[in-house]
Order: sequence, then structure tokens, then C-alpha cells
Amino acid sequence: MTKYYRSEEITSLVLGNPETEGTDYSAYRVPGIVVSKKGTVLAYWENRNYDKNRKGSNGDECLMDITVRRSVDSGKSFSEPIYIARGEEYYQNGRGETLNNPVMIVGDDGRLHFLFCCDVGRQGAFYTYSDDDGVTWSNPRDIKASLNRLAWDSLGFGPGHGICIQNGAHKGRLIVSAWIHRENEAIPGGHVSLYCTATHNTTVYSDDNGETWQMGEEASENRDETSIVELSDGSVMINSRQHTFPFCESIPKYIEAEARRAVTVSANGVDHWSKTRYDDTLIDPACEGNICAANVEGLPRAILFSNCASTTKRFDLTVRCSFDDAKTWLEKTVYLGHIGWYSDIAVDQNGKVYVIHENAQITGGKKMCTELFTFSFYDQFVKNYIEEK
Repeated sequence: MTKYYRSEEITSLVLGNPETEGTDYSAYRVPGIVVSKKGTVLAYWENRNYDKNRKGSNGDECLMDITVRRSVDSGKSFSEPIYIARGEEYYQNGRGETLNNPVMIVGDDGRLHFLFCCDVGRQGAFYTYSDDDGVTWSNPRDIKASLNRLAWDSLGFGPGHGICIQNGAHKGRLIVSAWIHRENEAIPGGHVSLYCTATHNTTVYSDDNGETWQMGEEASENRDETSIVELSDGSVMINSRQHTFPFCESIPKYIEAEARRAVTVSANGVDHWSKTRYDDTLIDPACEGNICAANVEGLPRAILFSNCASTTKRFDLTVRCSFDDAKTWLEKTVYLGHIGWYSDIAVDQNGKVYVIHENAQITGGKKMCTELFTFSFYDQFVKNYIEEK
């Protein structure tokens, strides 16, 4: 019988700290988190070394490794890092050193699927899998050649996690969201993923348990880093940050009004996306946020969303809850802390919520760490919802 996690407490854990771990890494960034079929919590991210950058450009293009850490005690402790890929090895083999945008999917059969890019897709888009709950991984293989439905020069998965469709005609389909960039549409001056006219959203999916991967259609007017979730009828929602809104100390009010998440829906997660709408409740300072479904036995199905609930800064990490497929959001939120930045969110079968995010405050701003918050879905959202009904 399922036992719901019903502690009133919100707990936190410094999951990764490159400063105290004695590594050469400058930052742990772009984290993701999932819970396997066996209940193992898997956290993963980019291990960045800003001092090693053969391109001589910004920190998004430095030497990076990708690692996974496992927890078999519901997030109380985590294993040493398991390396999925090392940037130096890719560079020595004639590719780029920047391994970025890691995304994991939990398959119906328990297989863990993992995708990441090399030099934002320019030097490859890779897929690997694990059949032992993330302990060991297959040799990554390049699937870039099959992702050709749309023209692109650069590509990034997610970030965060992907989904395996649970309902409807496309049950079992593996999907990750992705952004693509076309150089011939670029406006000079600015980060590659922040060019207004040149960046577009799509999905990458597999209907044969990861054997082959394809690219979906362009997802309406969504244009930046994107999270993905299955709705109750099996349709798929993409929820994106708006790259046209730059975060900074002071923002003109007319631009601040545009600081909302962009949303579009497809019946199959691949094509015929709805017209993009902007969710007025989900304010956002042009920062990656994430979304997931809470499917806990005996409790109402919900959608949870984590991001920096601000129109000006990457602060105020907040979790919101919807019981109507993200049409409306409860007034009650879970405020996790002043520092926010990138985050990802997952829920286990007992209703325990996991939110991983980036935090430089722990090291005094010297190096970016990863921090994990946990709390009870029942205590924080469901109990009040039921009582009010």
C-alpha cells in the first residue's frame, strides 16, 4: 500500500558543491531530476570548468562533463558522481569540449533514457540509456543525423527532464522538448539561445524505446528553453521562458509586463501545436523553469511548476500547483528561497516532491552549487485543496 509522505517540513540538501569537493569545476549548472520506477532519485547536471575554454567565449561554451548522482533513500543522501560523458574525451576525439543540456526520461519498462548535446548540437546530439537504474550506461551514440525535420544550426534539449506518455493513442512515446537556432535568422550581438527571431521550439521523440529518434514540428511561437508535461488526456504541453525579456536590475514597466511563461499544446507532442498563449500567473525573469505531473495513487492528479517567481531577477524560487491541467493555479504557493536560477521538479510515488536548483549563495557567489528541496505534495497542496472543496 502506498504511504504518503506527510511531513510538514520543507527540507534542503546541498547536493553538489564544486568548491568543497575539491574539483576543478567552476560551477554545477543546468540541473535535472527524475524518480525511477524503482524509486531511485537521479540528479544530473553540467559540470563546468570556466578556466578551460578553447573558444575563449562565454561560460556556456567552456569545457563541460556530464554526471549523474543517485539516491536510494528518497533524497536523503546521494552517491558519488557517475560520469555520462567527459568533455576532454570528446575534444580529443575531434568533437567539441562543451557537453550541454542533459535531459533524462523514465521509460515505462524502467529503462532510463538520457540525451545531451555537444557544442549545442553542432558537434553532435547524443543518446545513452541505463537498464540498471542509472548505475551503468550504454556508450552514447550520435542521433544528430535523424533530427532533420526542421533546419537548424544549433540545438539544445530541455533543459530538465523529458516524459514518457502514459495515456492515449501515443502511450509509451518518449519526448523531450528542444530549442533550435538558425544562424541566417540571427540578430547580431547576444547569446545564441536568446536571439529573438532565430530561435524556435520543437520536440525530439522516439516511438521504439529509444532505438530511433525524430524531430517534431515547430511549436507555435514558443522560442526559448522549454519544459514539457503530459496533460490528463495524453496531450502534451510545452511551457517556455520568453527570451525577449532580459533579466537585470531594472526593467522598464512595458517590458516587465511581458515577463510571463509561453504555453502551447499538441495532442501528440509532435505536431499541430496550438497558438501560443502567455500565462499571466507564471511570471518569469527569462530563466529556465520546469513542470511535471503529480500522479500519486489516491490523490488528485496535479501539475507542479517551479521557477523564479519574479519579473526582474532570478530570485524567489517558487512551486505552484494546478488541479485543472495548468489552466489555473492555486493561490497557495510553496516558497523555497530567495535564490532561484535554473530548477527542475519531480514527484515520487509516495507524494514526495523534489526540486533541484542552482545556488551560488552557498559559496558566497564563488561557485555555483546544486541544492535539493523536498516537501510533501499532500501537506503543501492537496490537504488545503480538499478542505476548501
